Amino acid sequence: MNISLDIILLIGLAVIVALLALWNIVLARRLKVFFRGNTGAALEKVIEAQMKKTMKLEGEAKRQLEEILALRTDLFNSFQKVKLARFNSFDEGGSNQSFAIAMLDGHNTGFILTNLYLSAAPRMFLKPITRGEPQQKLSPEEETLLKDTLQ
Repeated sequence: MNISLDIILLIGLAVIVALLALWNIVLARRLKVFFRGNTGAALEKVIEAQMKKTMKLEGEAKRQLEEILALRTDLFNSFQKVKLARFNSFDEGGSNQSFAIAMLDGHNTGFILTNLYLSAAPRMFLKPITRGEPQQKLSPEEETLLKDTLQ
């Protein structure tokens, strides 16, 4: 009985050695991709090249983020809210030939441009708006327009 147990152990060890040899071959093939040569210098060059690419991409990402933040600031300072209202001026005849246009930025700062169409001569007025508040008295049409623009 000792002989058969020794044979079983020997066969088991042979199978284990065969599996380890197979695993060694598979790992050697995988490592060839990294080393591409007989020394570790090739792997070191690959890692160094990847580090350079990564640093370059980080710099590019930082530059793009700064550009996005600058564009966001520019966008906030540009006109974002624009409304137009047409109306009859001073209940004179004709259709809605007078108009007012409100243009406000992200801070609700801008102006209302009003053109009153009168039979004698048209009149144009520019009234500044700061943070949603008019700096001059507004007509009822302009007040309605400002309210609509701020919404």
